[in-house]
Amino acid sequence: MYRLLIVDDEPAIREGLKTLIDWRKQGFELCGEAANGRQGAEMCLALRPDAVLADIRMPGRSGLDMLADAREAGLTCRFVLLTGYSDFQYAQQAIEQGVSAYLLKPIDPEELAERMGKLRAELDKERRIIARAEEGEAQEREALLLRLATDKGAALDPEIMRRGEELLGLPWRRSRLLLVAIDGRKADAVAGIALKELLRGAAAEREGVHALPVEEFVLMVLGDGVTAASVKPLIRSVVELFEAQGGRIAVYAGPLLASSSEWAATCAQLLRLARNPFVSRSGAGFWIDVRESGAQPANDAAGETVAGRSEAGHATAAPRRQTFDAESLAQRLALAVGSGQADTLRAAAEEAVRLIASESEAELAIKMRIAMVDMALRRRLTASYGELADAPDAPAGDSADWGRHETLDALLEAFAGRLERWAVALRRSRPDATLQGMLEFIRANCDQELKLELLAELYHYNSGYLGKLFRQQTGEYFNTYLDRVRMDRAKALLAQGHKVGKVAEMVGYANVEYFNGKFRKYVGMPPSRYKRETGAD
Repeated sequence: MYRLLIVDDEPAIREGLKTLIDWRKQGFELCGEAANGRQGAEMCLALRPDAVLADIRMPGRSGLDMLADAREAGLTCRFVLLTGYSDFQYAQQAIEQGVSAYLLKPIDPEELAERMGKLRAELDKERRIIARAEEGEAQEREALLLRLATDKGAALDPEIMRRGEELLGLPWRRSRLLLVAIDGRKADAVAGIALKELLRGAAAEREGVHALPVEEFVLMVLGDGVTAASVKPLIRSVVELFEAQGGRIAVYAGPLLASSSEWAATCAQLLRLARNPFVSRSGAGFWIDVRESGAQPANDAAGETVAGRSEAGHATAAPRRQTFDAESLAQRLALAVGSGQADTLRAAAEEAVRLIASESEAELAIKMRIAMVDMALRRRLTASYGELADAPDAPAGDSADWGRHETLDALLEAFAGRLERWAVALRRSRPDATLQGMLEFIRANCDQELKLELLAELYHYNSGYLGKLFRQQTGEYFNTYLDRVRMDRAKALLAQGHKVGKVAEMVGYANVEYFNGKFRKYVGMPPSRYKRETGAD
């Protein structure tokens, strides 16, 4: 329906024009009426009608003056002019100024209906052209944003940036990228299309927010002045509507960016996280803040791994890749279980899961490795503490249990809980378990600079009390016991053919001469002679 303004200085004519034809049937609705040209010009600016039906000759300003005022103000409304004079001069001026129709009074209803029908057809055509132009411009904006977000070289192309300035006002001082993803376990093609349409519809109603389809995800680009906090409720409303239909959504929110040249690296990181929801998501909620941009995928040339989590639950850069060894990892975990300390157990669980995840981002691979470590830990604890696995409080040996966890966070919590159950079972079945764990820790780390104070801190003892307890239980002072453990290990290494200097380093002595003296004191001969007599030379 198009808006029509009627302007005539004669009230009777104005009233007659309002009822002369069925305006709604012709596609018009009356938006106002004016009694002269000056008032008509003011109402044109205020109401911005699509069409104006006006008399040419009026007191003050004529219909032609009103038309000129409208054009000068940049209005594109169509004018249909009426006159009671068959004056060629008026008609000529009207045509020169681009009037849409010129009708003589008295007005013939059929002629008016015909003229307005033609005018409506012209307006329909113009509206279609404008709609196509706007749609084309919207598509070009979307294509340009997508290019900048997925092509690292796009921000260096002057033509792209020139067009970006025209269409989007680039460069923006601050921007942010969000990636909206459906949980892989619940995603399908229909759900993906529905989510994209919901988000694009919501973005269209918000200035500076753009929604672009990227693979099976939706990339949200927030422009200047649009904060994550301000757009979060909008996305939350879409998410709630979608989740009401059985879906589950996660939003990966990138950091604030100062340049569109940072978009491609950030988008790549968001895509990497979204493709692996097991590692990247947590139970904290649908919004995941990603702190760092430009992180490398797992197992790349730089050796970086999947993003881990900060204490706040945010994705962060992961540690360098390490080689996975279930047996050595189980050995470290057994020491933690032996300590029985909650913070030690938690730290050991986090280190183990972090190391396992650094090997591979694949969910199945992570769960298989956790199961391997769990079995190796069960064997080691049983070997060290007898039939501990049969204790009533010991965790069950069902490795299939690891498969039910949907996120790495959930897997970590389950693994930490499992270590705690081992520690509880050990305390109840072996009252001396703490001391046994301490002795095993010394044997496993005798190459390090070990002190009684370190063990006291690790096992939460007063160092003076621990020294007395250690002597009571072992019959030796701590330093004497440590030296003996080191010498036993040194003898084994020498018998394997290792050089004396290397052996000194491997058992925790930086000074070779000091090592020689210690070895002679405990063994009764220098290490070089011991090596010859064992046939290692």
